[in-house]
Amino acid sequence: AVVSTQSGHYGRGAWRRRWCILVADRILYYKNIMDPFPKGTVKLSKDDKCEKLHNLPKYVKNGPDYIFTLSTKNRTYFWGVQSEETSTQWIKSIDAVQSDICE
Repeated sequence: AVVSTQSGHYGRGAWRRRWCILVADRILYYKNIMDPFPKGTVKLSKDDKCEKLHNLPKYVKNGPDYIFTLSTKNRTYFWGVQSEETSTQWIKSIDAVQSDICE
């Protein structure tokens, strides 16, 4: 799925387009769809919180229409997608992975 991510410290940076896939208990994100290796990885845990963002914080500027957050122990990720349906699918998929994690 194509996901625009908010980069920078605590979401204060510019939005960047990333291509993301959910593999086992990780989200892999790529700078370019043709990249052979991910630019980064987000390891999921049972304690992470994933939810739709209905009201943008003041520091999140000019974001996509549909945003969900993934709050981990160390960081909150902002993920912008092109539809509410896509946002819902990502959240459900992440929740399903979290329910299968045995920590």
